[in-house]
Amino acid sequence: MKKPNPGKTTQKTEKEGGKASSSEQKKSDSKITSQVIGKGLDLVKEVARVGGAIIELQQEKERTKQAQANAYKEVEKAKEGTKQTMAETCGKIATLQQADLDSQRAHEERMAELQMEDKALTSRLRQQERVLDKMLETADGPAQLVDGYRALLISPNKP
Repeated sequence: MKKPNPGKTTQKTEKEGGKASSSEQKKSDSKITSQVIGKGLDLVKEVARVGGAIIELQQEKERTKQAQANAYKEVEKAKEGTKQTMAETCGKIATLQQADLDSQRAHEERMAELQMEDKALTSRLRQQERVLDKMLETADGPAQLVDGYRALLISPNKP
């Protein structure tokens, strides 16, 4: 902004050879006043624009803070959900592992039982074979052979 200098106008007139008339001085003062008022109004407009920009900036800061707070809440909610899901999943995994161990133990027990049954049946079969061999060697007739075989089948050693 260029400030008008009222002294220059009067000095020029005085240098030109005389005193400035009072009407010229009033014109000069009125120009200065209207220029000053115009520049003052421009300054007020600029201050209002800057003030509006500052208000907008503050509003934007508030919106940003609110958005950050909402985002933080969502993150915390998601973290809590993740923790809860993790706990549930760990519980399910523990249950499945226990079921697997129980199943494995039951399988091993059943296999042991089956092995014992197999040994008992194998032993009984060998015993029956030995008895049959003896009966065939010592049998006096088919009736004695049938009676011996019947006794072998009904014997108390059955599993």
